[in-house]
Amino acid sequence: MLRTLIVLGLLVPAIAYGQDRATLDTRQLLAETVTTAKPRAEFLNGTRDSLPAFVRVLAKYKQLTAAPVVVKDPAGLPSPAPAKKAVGMNLSGLSWYASRQTFTNLLQGGYWAINWAQVPSDKLDALGYPKDWSQSYVRLLGAPTGGWVNQTSIACSWKGSGTLTHSGSINQVKGDHTLTFDMPSWGGAVKNTWFSLYGVSAADPFREFECHDAKNASGNEFSEEVIASSSKYAVLRFMDWNETNSSPARTAANRPDPRTLDNPGQALENQMRLAKLADADPWFNHSWNDDATYMQWAAKQAHDTLPAGHKIYVELSNEVWNFQFWQAQDNLTQATTLKINPNNGYGAWQNYSRRAIDMFKIWEAAFADRPKDLVRVLGTQSAYPEVTRQEMSYPGIADHVDAIAGAPYFSHDRQVPYSDALLQASVTDAVATLKTTCDIARASAPNIRCITYEGGQHELPTALLSQDQFETLERSQFMGDMYSQYLKAISAQADLVMLFNDVGPISKYGAWGAQEYGGQVGAPKQVAVERFLQQ
Repeated sequence: MLRTLIVLGLLVPAIAYGQDRATLDTRQLLAETVTTAKPRAEFLNGTRDSLPAFVRVLAKYKQLTAAPVVVKDPAGLPSPAPAKKAVGMNLSGLSWYASRQTFTNLLQGGYWAINWAQVPSDKLDALGYPKDWSQSYVRLLGAPTGGWVNQTSIACSWKGSGTLTHSGSINQVKGDHTLTFDMPSWGGAVKNTWFSLYGVSAADPFREFECHDAKNASGNEFSEEVIASSSKYAVLRFMDWNETNSSPARTAANRPDPRTLDNPGQALENQMRLAKLADADPWFNHSWNDDATYMQWAAKQAHDTLPAGHKIYVELSNEVWNFQFWQAQDNLTQATTLKINPNNGYGAWQNYSRRAIDMFKIWEAAFADRPKDLVRVLGTQSAYPEVTRQEMSYPGIADHVDAIAGAPYFSHDRQVPYSDALLQASVTDAVATLKTTCDIARASAPNIRCITYEGGQHELPTALLSQDQFETLERSQFMGDMYSQYLKAISAQADLVMLFNDVGPISKYGAWGAQEYGGQVGAPKQVAVERFLQQ
């Protein structure tokens, strides 16, 4: 693929899978903090509890979430929620420059820096704060929901010593450990707004740093917009949340912490929590370098958190055939060393299946009491059928896989001038390549599911398609019409269609988002998706 990526346990048990918002309001979280939070010393030495630090916010900056209305049938029993269409979404990664606000705390996704050089994770404590307060630090602030098009009022609070200032805002009002200001619209382009922090005393360290859009508080740690958007889909894939393509080496001991401001990928607990809030099934990607202890912990965490009857999709890494990613290079090296096949390329694809079986066995053990809730996904390349043929040729793989997943993107041949007719024809081609992939897999495993892990358009600006023409195409009603045609055609072949991705700006690297920014209204691709979901 040519694209460049821009890079739990619930706090309170819920009666029904889709009702957790009622249990996650500020009052309850604050009460939980008082009764269950461990001393800061335990946080600093790595001992963990289940409460994220960023849910402890001032009540005046939060709106409490009302309990959902439960519709009952004539017998007085709660009516089941209508089944969602088998369409899922890849969630965009978290960063300060993202065009989507995921957490209510706008500091999530940022990082600490000294002279604009990022502070390494080993220089941060368990909560994501610097260990050495003799330095001065800066931290970037992301745009709130709507901040790409509207001026937004922000309220910040913190504890501890130090002087905190903010650059890039207007109408600042400073108080006792508080700072409010208005953040000007980002105007559809990333703008740097940042904090400067200095003069912190080690005896009273800076901590519990929160910044919120006062009008977009949701009553829990996720923004209202991301909950509403995610709730539309049957499955949520958290590949970018896991920083899968960076291939982090995770263990049970160094796994991402749900409470910290800084994570090497977002914690599994947060992924499960958002999936439950959205009443969606989660799709979890293990890094190529995750070790067995982390896989065992993750499998148990998912099993114990996920209500019976809901599925969890699990996949080893992402696009292990794609050499722009470290995992593909590591896989080839490993396959060559092991001499799995004289053709090292074939050996690499077979080695992926070997490694996937090892991971699947760990998850199978965790879900032994309800194996039908586990969906073991083998990722492949739709555009080149030989990848699937070699993956499925590895001994035993057919006994450990539930679904083969490809990425049937549609786009015109970029070696020739663009035309609407070429783009339209590419939809048919994309469906045909997926069918070929699935037929190959079914030859070895007749009951295997045919799904996609990604999909949608794959246009890019080229010498034959200027940036302006590319942007016009992406925002056109014709592109929306192509999404409608694509969804209808691909869903006839795949029993689950995952799109890539929910939100992302248009740039020279592509236009991967169904929306350009969180909360955008009228984006043709998103309108087409929602229309299909309602049919």
